[in-house]
Amino acid sequence: MQASQKTVLLVEDEPLILMDVADTLSEAGFQVIEARSADRAAAMLMTGLAFDILVTDVDMPGTLNGLALAAFVAVSRPDVDIVVTSGRDVSHLIPSVATFVPKPARPDRLLCAVSGNLPIAA
Repeated sequence: MQASQKTVLLVEDEPLILMDVADTLSEAGFQVIEARSADRAAAMLMTGLAFDILVTDVDMPGTLNGLALAAFVAVSRPDVDIVVTSGRDVSHLIPSVATFVPKPARPDRLLCAVSGNLPIAA
C-alpha cells in the first residue's frame, strides 16, 4: 500500500510539533487526521474513525495519555500500526506491537517508523 493510500491519526498537544509532523507526513503522501489530545483521539475512535496508523505523543493533558491510547488501539484495532513518540524513554512501556521514536524525532526516522521500515537507529 502506498503512503498516499494510508491515513495517519496524529495525536500531539504541542501545536508547532503537530503542524511540523503533519506537514512531514502529508508531504510524504499520507492523509493526516489531527487530534490535540488522547481524549479527543479516543472520542474520534468511538465514532468509528478509519485510519491505518496511529502516531501519538505520550504526555498530554486530559484523562488519557498516549500510552493508554496506544494500548487501547493495540487491543481494539489490531490492524493499525502504532508509533509512540516521547522526549523520555518509554520504550519499555509501549505495547509490544508499537514502535518507539524518541523526540526530537528527525523526519526521516519518523517516516521510517510510519512506513514500517525498521529498525530505527537511535
